[in-house]
Amino acid sequence: MKKRVISEFFGGNDIREPIFVLGKKMYIKLLTVYEMVLCDTESSKLTEILINDGIEEDKAKVISENSCLVSMCLYSIKSKRIFKDGLDAMQSLTIEELNKITNEYIEVKNRFLSFGDLTLEEVNGLKKN
Repeated sequence: MKKRVISEFFGGNDIREPIFVLGKKMYIKLLTVYEMVLCDTESSKLTEILINDGIEEDKAKVISENSCLVSMCLYSIKSKRIFKDGLDAMQSLTIEELNKITNEYIEVKNRFLSFGDLTLEEVNGLKKN
């Protein structure tokens, strides 16, 4: 089986950062493209449910996106997902906790995947080193 070079370059899908939520140590894992597609699909379905329950569309979309992201990126110390899906995350967390975890995910993603203002040549130079 051929190894995925791009995954090795960025650290693969094993990039995890510790975070304390609900008084417990957990981990945020960067999502793969496939996981992001699943997250988007789940988020769309959850948004529709919330809209049908009378939630304003803009709020429903943001809450659904964040809940689905958190459900897929938050893991226990034993590498098990904390929430089974976005609805589970939404029903278990306060809005402050949901926002904290979402913001932590964004920080981790930016720290590991951001190249800032590097040119293509500089990025290629990093790959060679």
